[in-house]
Amino acid sequence: MKKLTLVMIAAILVMFLGCSKSSDSPTSPSTTSPVAGTWNMASENGVPLSGFTMTIVINNDGTWTYTTTGATSSIGAPCTGSGTSSTSGSNLTIVTTAENCPDTGETYPNTEINTYTVTATTLTMTTTGKITVFTKQ
Repeated sequence: MKKLTLVMIAAILVMFLGCSKSSDSPTSPSTTSPVAGTWNMASENGVPLSGFTMTIVINNDGTWTYTTTGATSSIGAPCTGSGTSSTSGSNLTIVTTAENCPDTGETYPNTEINTYTVTATTLTMTTTGKITVFTKQ
């Protein structure tokens, strides 16, 4: 009986001494947005950009900013903006909360819901009548 008790105590001590508290601390899961990154607008409706650039930075926390140079028929330049974004299934919701550029006639916050696809180097956003392709910087 004494031997069995000693063996049980030794087994329990080995279990407790074999565990290190520093390695037992849980790690928080990584939350990476599928659209996070710095993206340069490459084309709209299949037409490559000419004389205009747009760079969007989407952060993992859902915030985003953009800057433009040049001008299009709907966006003057230079232009900057910011807001929030979120993904759900194949939808990418972009809310513009602030913008500093020539008058675009929009009010804020302005919400745009796109379907999207993303690969390692390409983000494609589709809304009614518009397909915009971005490449990762």
